[in-house]
Order: sequence, then structure tokens, then C-alpha cells
Amino acid sequence: MSFLKFNSGAYVILIALAMLAAGSKIALADTTNLICHMNDNKFWVEEGPTTIELNEAQSSVVINYAPYHGKTPRYTGPSAVTKGPFQATFGAHTITWQEKNGENGYVNYTINRVTGFFVGHLFYDGKDGGYTNSYTCHAGQKQF
Repeated sequence: MSFLKFNSGAYVILIALAMLAAGSKIALADTTNLICHMNDNKFWVEEGPTTIELNEAQSSVVINYAPYHGKTPRYTGPSAVTKGPFQATFGAHTITWQEKNGENGYVNYTINRVTGFFVGHLFYDGKDGGYTNSYTCHAGQKQF
């Protein structure tokens, strides 16, 4: 049993190595990228996919909205915009976060981790703002 006997310096070194190993897993955590397509095809035409960067280790989300335009000339859409990083809650089935929108508004965002359904729902003064924006997403992966 002499191999179980360590002096105090050896314990300190083992604890330090354990802490470094645990910390490096968090530091090296990869970002998961989602590729998303708008579900509203009645009025809008996407000019590319929207992408979402998820970093569960940092509890953060960044959205890279692609530009889009209306199917008819009277509807114009925004140019590409990046929003975030947002602090998010990564649950077993959903990822949720909130964005302030104007003085009295906010948008609640949810990603369903099973279906890949991403939705943003607008609220003003704590009441339903009547607007929901949704996307269907899948994990971005190398194709070959």
C-alpha cells in the first residue's frame, strides 16, 4: 500500500492537474452551428440561410440573419444582420433566451433541440405582440 502514500506536494500537483484537465474541456468546447431556413414563404424570399452559433459551455447564442426580400416589390426586407451573443438557457429539450426590442418590447426565442424548430415571438408591455418568426434548422456538418 506504499503506492497510496503521497506527500502533500504530490496531492497539490494532482489537484492542479485535475483542475487543468477539467478547465480545458470547457475552454475547448466547440460551437455548434445550425443552418436555418425561414418558414414564412408567402411573403418573403431568403437570399441565403440564417445561421445560429450555439456555445453550450458559455451558455451563449449568436444569430446571423441572412438578408431577405418580399415576393412583391412593396415588401422589402433587411440586409444581413448579426445579433448576440445572448445569454441562453440550455435545457434538455429546448434552448431559450430573450432579446430587448425597443423601449417596451422583447422577443422570446426558443429552439427545440429535437425538431430543430426555431421561433421568435414578439411581446410589447408584457402582451402578445402578434408576430412570430420561425425557421427550421439542422446542424451544419461537413458533407464530404
